[in-house]
Amino acid sequence: MKKFLSLFIFLLLVFTLIGCKETTYKVSFDSNGGSSVAAVDVVKDGLVKKPTAPTKDGFEFKGWFKDEEFETAWDFEKDKVTGELTLYAKWEPVKFKVTFDSKGGSSVAAVDVEKDGLVAEPTAPTRDGYEFKGWFKDAEYKTAWDFENDKVTGNLTLYAKWEPLQVESNVEFSTEPFNGTATTGVGGIGVALYFDVTEDGEPVALENVIFTVESPEDVEFEAEIATIPELGGYYVRAYQPGEYTISLAVKDKDGKTVVCPKTHTITYSSGELASGLSNRAEMIAAVQAIYPGNLAALPDYRENEGVLNEWMIVGKDFVVFDRAGGTTNFGAFFVPFTNFEGGEPLQDFTVSFKYTSLNEDWKLLLSAWTGEAGDDNFAGDLLRILTNRNQIGIWNDADSDSEYMDEGEAKNIPLEEGPVYVKFTRVVEDSTATFKLYTSLDGENYELKITSTVEDVSSLKGDPGAKLTGFCFFSIDNDFIIENLEVSGTVFTLD
Repeated sequence: MKKFLSLFIFLLLVFTLIGCKETTYKVSFDSNGGSSVAAVDVVKDGLVKKPTAPTKDGFEFKGWFKDEEFETAWDFEKDKVTGELTLYAKWEPVKFKVTFDSKGGSSVAAVDVEKDGLVAEPTAPTRDGYEFKGWFKDAEYKTAWDFENDKVTGNLTLYAKWEPLQVESNVEFSTEPFNGTATTGVGGIGVALYFDVTEDGEPVALENVIFTVESPEDVEFEAEIATIPELGGYYVRAYQPGEYTISLAVKDKDGKTVVCPKTHTITYSSGELASGLSNRAEMIAAVQAIYPGNLAALPDYRENEGVLNEWMIVGKDFVVFDRAGGTTNFGAFFVPFTNFEGGEPLQDFTVSFKYTSLNEDWKLLLSAWTGEAGDDNFAGDLLRILTNRNQIGIWNDADSDSEYMDEGEAKNIPLEEGPVYVKFTRVVEDSTATFKLYTSLDGENYELKITSTVEDVSSLKGDPGAKLTGFCFFSIDNDFIIENLEVSGTVFTLD
């Protein structure tokens, strides 16, 4: 009896344990050609722990699905296991972007190509005056792309190669077809482009000239070429450091495009102004080096104003300051005495320039510093060009006490129509400073417009009669072009 009772208790415990055991189901993972994923046992109504994603060469894993048709994805956070289960891996081929750099030709759309796939050869681009010579793997055209055999293994850029068409024409490019175009630039600043081309012995008109620019392949922003209508010329503007290649072509009288066999390279340096203006002097020097001798090409970088590069275009003898519709007060250019004739502060002087307004807004001031080299101070606005009123004023003229100095004694000066040639002089004798303003509409025939005098001047820094050590063209809402700026110790007269 005792043995029978022990056996009964044992069997009861076994059946109890069996009855308490949880039901589990096997969850299998079909990786569909990818790396294997081990099956797992999951309790009834439990969640499957998301496994490490499998891998498959040339494909991107897109998740686990309940069905082989990939219609319903498995939700590892919500879907519960209610029976034996197989989940199916979904894959999509890895695709790479193939970009076509047409190098000045018509645009060619980028395409997506599967890994190790072939690129379909696109319709050849076109470029006026050039023959297309194929797509190359490198910008130096060392290795052509074989569309039948070369496979895509990553994101890719192909480069169009061009050769000028040989055409019969009376167009002749000089031995220096880019006619002294600068070889350096500074990020953001427009660099004027020049050309020397004739047809039948006559200079080719601007409207028949075609400039194009090829940017370095690693820049984010492409360089641009545009015209300066007021000056009848072209310029290029690049924003990032690198070598930019300029090409030149012309339309001849028969409408044929003739390509110059030579190209021109402009090497741009950075246009970033460092914190605290620590590289200010280097930046100014780099701008002046674009076209050495251009006195106006001296940007007056100020910490409270920042960089004005994208508002500037620099030529051999001119500077454009154009905010493209923006208005603000801005110290545009500063000319120190080291750039005057003789390289020294001047007691008597003539400041000469040609002024063209690009808008009809307010005024441009010639703000002067006087004293000695290394010991000077602000002396005031010696000259004020009041474009919105077609007036010009000078220091101590009849209207210098007007509100905001917004009147000028010289009236009816056609500043809005422009251009206007200006000569501004000062002579100091026996403690009296005499200022004079001359203007011309043709650059040859000048008229004396204003004479003003200031008594009891001194040589103290900041005095209007002290030596001129430098001046700033300070713009108040006015956009303009300054050409042929000169500062001379010889005083201009009509005699």
